[in-house]
Amino acid sequence: LAAAGPDEAQPWGDNALSGEDVAQRAATGDATAQAVLAGAGSALGAAVATLAMVLDVDHFVIGGSVAKAGELLLEPARRTVPLYSFSSVSQRVRVVPTALGDDGPILGCAWLARQG
Repeated sequence: LAAAGPDEAQPWGDNALSGEDVAQRAATGDATAQAVLAGAGSALGAAVATLAMVLDVDHFVIGGSVAKAGELLLEPARRTVPLYSFSSVSQRVRVVPTALGDDGPILGCAWLARQG
């Protein structure tokens, strides 16, 4: 949520909320939480577009706790990718949640460490 900016990350005053708290509120219809996730998703989409353009990557797997926001975060990201990349790139980019849940990042680190 930090990508959405400090003004958006704490729209509920001084009550600090985790990303999971915001995702839960958004899922129950909280318009402010939905706006925060939409902003964060747009920022994610801009980052994905940049990486796709620079590194020629077309599959982005989003994992860890941020993936718990699901489509409330990923759909705005997908909609934003074409705004920041060539159509030839954005047409092949896929942004998907990990199938490994919260363990995805640590399993990836373990796999990389094993590769030596």
